[in-house]
Amino acid sequence: MDKLIDFVKRMYEKYEAIILYVFFGGLTTVVDFTVYFSTTRLFGLNEQIATWLAWFCAVLFAFFTNRKWVFKAEHPGFKAFAWQVGSFFASRLFSGFINWLMIFVFVSLMGISDIIIKCAAAVVVIILNYILSKLIVFKKKD
Repeated sequence: MDKLIDFVKRMYEKYEAIILYVFFGGLTTVVDFTVYFSTTRLFGLNEQIATWLAWFCAVLFAFFTNRKWVFKAEHPGFKAFAWQVGSFFASRLFSGFINWLMIFVFVSLMGISDIIIKCAAAVVVIILNYILSKLIVFKKKD
């Protein structure tokens, strides 16, 4: 049993950022889906407007969780914070556009179920966001 615990600890230490990213990415997706489906189903909001509203709420949640726990990039000073906020929102705007485009093409134009497309778009966006965050937004200084 001790060997198993040691193995799990080593794997967690080795893949901590990815594990935490998947965990908080999952929670970010829950925020996105909750806002999207509650505004479209409960309030009858247009899919396009709901997509961007859900995106904004999810990005706010993701920025703070990624900054603090995933990439541990809480650099002091306003300049570092401003760079992180600006580049994070810019990268998320790009992936948000990809999300919107998928909803527009596959749901609004082609009539495919928004549940299926939201799930497919979530996979694409999560992978893209991790790459952008790791390589640009929260890149470790050498």
